[in-house]
Amino acid sequence: MNKSIFLIGSLVAFSQVAAQKKDSLEQNRLDEVIVTASRSPEIVKKTASTVNIINKKEIAEQSLISADLSNILAYKVPGLAFGNNLVSNRGQTLRGRNVLIMIDGIPQSSPLRNNDREIRSIDPSVLERIEVVKGATSIYGNGAEGGIINYITQKSTSGKIFSGRTVLGFTSHDLFHNKMFKSDGGAGYRVSQSFLGKAGKFDYLVNGTLTQNGVKIDGEGLVQNPRYGLGETAVNNIFAKIGYDLNENNRLEAMYNYYSSLQDSKYILDQGKYGEQPSTGKLGDREGVKEGTRYNYNGYLKYINKNIFRNTTLNTTLYFQDFYTIYDYRNAPRWKTGGQSAILEKKYGFRADFNTEFGKEKGLKGSLTYGLDLLDEKTSQPLVDGRMWVPEMNMLAVAPFVQGKLFLTDDLTVKAGVRWDKMSVKVPDYTTLPSNKDVPFNVEGGRLNYSNLSYNVGVSYVAFDFFQPFTSYSRGFNIYDLAVCLEMQRAMS
Repeated sequence: MNKSIFLIGSLVAFSQVAAQKKDSLEQNRLDEVIVTASRSPEIVKKTASTVNIINKKEIAEQSLISADLSNILAYKVPGLAFGNNLVSNRGQTLRGRNVLIMIDGIPQSSPLRNNDREIRSIDPSVLERIEVVKGATSIYGNGAEGGIINYITQKSTSGKIFSGRTVLGFTSHDLFHNKMFKSDGGAGYRVSQSFLGKAGKFDYLVNGTLTQNGVKIDGEGLVQNPRYGLGETAVNNIFAKIGYDLNENNRLEAMYNYYSSLQDSKYILDQGKYGEQPSTGKLGDREGVKEGTRYNYNGYLKYINKNIFRNTTLNTTLYFQDFYTIYDYRNAPRWKTGGQSAILEKKYGFRADFNTEFGKEKGLKGSLTYGLDLLDEKTSQPLVDGRMWVPEMNMLAVAPFVQGKLFLTDDLTVKAGVRWDKMSVKVPDYTTLPSNKDVPFNVEGGRLNYSNLSYNVGVSYVAFDFFQPFTSYSRGFNIYDLAVCLEMQRAMS
């Protein structure tokens, strides 16, 4: 438990009452819709899935207590494990299974080398809502075997050309120099500035957030274990989104998000003893360079056509992710000489979703969602000094999908879908990085070809407010952490 004094202030600049009312109406409408479950707008109670939506107001309220998305999700989503007070989200599963983390549909998770950094990839100040779908979700394919968490970013709904929002926060456990605390550097702060507006057919939102976390202590005043810790970290987020309405049916939209989280701590691990003394932090000099996520870039260019042909909408997204994180310094026996490993990851992808509605006037009503996902991903795990621990792996993937919904009555909905994933992963020839107990050896690379057919079916009935039953079945799959297999190759040889 942290005994902390929170001094949190917020200043809203250039705010307009009319804009606030419009935002409120927009939020109420969005609370009834989820887009990730079937890749098309859908009333929440008819999804035939267990769904949680954390809206903008709830995110803002939770952020006053903690701006850590890991904590916000754990407090608001039943079934999601609590965080471990570490920068890593390892073990924070949804009902015991891993989930696919996305920012506006851009996957943050990697099947090639799990980085355990996905949940903390954007600042909550720029989120419109968070959608959580529990259970295996076949419609998004690789990585969604436990469910989906999709961060939906804001866009300007203000009727003004220029408006802004400023949030200032301060935290400290030793503000009054209480002698019980056996640490210094406890002060932290948070500054977030947004500018947004709409001019004619253009709308924009720009945000910059800087968070400096102080030393993390427990209820006894002891410094928490600093290894992979959240204390003494500088978190930066730069976000921008701009949209242009070509006409009432066509829209272009671009988004860019930069996120970093680096720890610069004067504490090192003081190893505890099980059942007697916890592991804590003690003053000391750390080896190596600053650890943490140096950068996580995400961006997309989106085109939306609400009537590309009869009763059909088109949503296409061209996206990228560039990610680089550094882990802590390790001595032998992991490697013959010490070092720090890092994960480098680049994604380029394309998504095309068509949604056709039929039977609006007479006959059986329903909709059909279909499209294609393309992905090119490269991931490697070198040491920061240039030695290669896990070579660069390159995955190419293509996945067509289709999902249909039938509204048998206003209250009874049947849905079913199928997706086929075809993946090819190339691993080059490489030389292993030896520990102090073995010698390097050469490994012949190759190509892994894999395909998977997944499907889903569900029925929901919503005639009664007090009782809205549904049943569903969905297959999910995950090619999980191929780099671990390459590490085992060394161990078995």
